[in-house]
Amino acid sequence: MTFYHGKSNRKPSGGKDNSHRLRDKRLAEKGSDFTATTIGKEEKIFVVLGRGNSSKAKTRFAKEINLTLKNGKTVRAQITNVKENPANRNYARAQKITKGALIEAKAIKGNENYLAKVTSRPGQVGQVSAIEVTK
Repeated sequence: MTFYHGKSNRKPSGGKDNSHRLRDKRLAEKGSDFTATTIGKEEKIFVVLGRGNSSKAKTRFAKEINLTLKNGKTVRAQITNVKENPANRNYARAQKITKGALIEAKAIKGNENYLAKVTSRPGQVGQVSAIEVTK
């Protein structure tokens, strides 16, 4: 679903609002849709251009995470389930991953299962990083 980021053409009273400010027109073009990162079979990352010759990598589908264990080692793990998401209670049911979400993961090398808290912003940085949480 696309959201309109621009300013309304109507005043609160209902009359027409004719803005002659160029800044309002530029702000109307700023912003993009929410990147709802979900669990997928294949990782899908796309790059969008930003202002000032910068770019952002947005993760649309995530398969694996970089998991930092309590002993300080980092392992690669496969995401199995989104258990809880404090950003929105419906995100866990829809399997959407945001920063702060609790996810269940399984180590790629070995059979260990982990409960992890996401520390990165997958829709902004292009990867999912997490830390181990006690069950």
